[in-house]
Amino acid sequence: MYRQVLLNNNDRKYHYILWRASPDLELRTYQLNTITYGTASAPYRAVRSLHYLADKCMDELPVGASVVKSSFYVDDMLCGADSIDALRTVKSQVSAVLERGSFPLSKWHSNHVDFRECQTSKELNFTEDLVTLGITWDQLEDVFLFTFAPKEIHTAVTKRTILSIASSLFDPLGLLAPLLITSKIVLQELWLLKLDWDESVPQNLQHAWSKCLSVRYQRSRCLVIVNSQTHAISKFTAFATHRFEHMVVLCTCALKAQMEILLFTC
Repeated sequence: MYRQVLLNNNDRKYHYILWRASPDLELRTYQLNTITYGTASAPYRAVRSLHYLADKCMDELPVGASVVKSSFYVDDMLCGADSIDALRTVKSQVSAVLERGSFPLSKWHSNHVDFRECQTSKELNFTEDLVTLGITWDQLEDVFLFTFAPKEIHTAVTKRTILSIASSLFDPLGLLAPLLITSKIVLQELWLLKLDWDESVPQNLQHAWSKCLSVRYQRSRCLVIVNSQTHAISKFTAFATHRFEHMVVLCTCALKAQMEILLFTC
């Protein structure tokens, strides 16, 4: 995306690099004419370019322009619609808006077969440098799948290795609280045992940690309520041995007095 945005001629003199293809060659100076990843202003310039395109096309392509301004995370678009026709409009207009700025879209993913490429899952690791928690969207089932994906495979389970992995987990929405609480309990137990950093942990804690790493956790992307006359949200809280537990459920009543209970979070 960055390489599609040209720099102003007056700013290009600040974007010089030294380069040679081989240590035997003389160093040469090159001027970069497009935005360079890693510079402080690169994210702003790239996103500002998208917003500029959207403003220019707002009258002609209002749906696509609105999506461009509100539904992009850098170069990833995340949006949806309530009908297939509306989704086709979004796709065509967004593509038209971005084509005018030489930003061709690719790799469309959707829970509807008409808007899906051959892949059936989509990796959603937006911040790969910070996250070891793999997040995958299963397009067929329309669910999020979460798995631990440590960057390093440790031969020994110690307090140091457990803390290294547990402290790198990122779950701002709290979707994985039932899973992450296990890692926190294991760490608490290790501190109470006063083990050295590189000392092997007891067998029971090693088993609990290994089980935590092997869990493949699944959450629905959304809750769909059809023909509901009434609905209510209830929350239940209890105290367990090592933690407080709570559960939020959504109870709906349909037209024919059919009741459905959906687990919202826990």
